Amino acid sequence: MPPPGRGPPWARRENAQPRRKMLDVRREQHFRFDMRQALDEGKVPEEQRNSIYATVFSKGSRISLDEAKDFVQQKATEGVLPPQVRDRIMMLVDRYSTWR
Repeated sequence: MPPPGRGPPWARRENAQPRRKMLDVRREQHFRFDMRQALDEGKVPEEQRNSIYATVFSKGSRISLDEAKDFVQQKATEGVLPPQVRDRIMMLVDRYSTWR
C-alpha cells in the first residue's frame, strides 16, 4: 500500500510538464492531405510546399501549436502564403490538434 496522500504510482504527476495543445501525430496522413490541398489551391510555389508542410508539422507536433501558427504567420508576412491559404492552414492546425 502506498504512503498516505501519495496515491497509486500511475497517478503521480510530481515532475509532470503542463499539458499543451499539439498536432495529433496519429492523424499525420490526413493533415498532409489537407495541407497539400490548401497549398495547391493557393498556388504556393512548388519549392516552398514541402518545406512549409514539414516545418508546420514538426513545430506543431514537437513544440506547440503557437510555434506552428507563428511560422505560418511569418510566411504570410513574407508573401509566400496568400491570406486565404494562411487562414486555411491555421484552421487545419486547430482541427488536427490534441492535448498532450
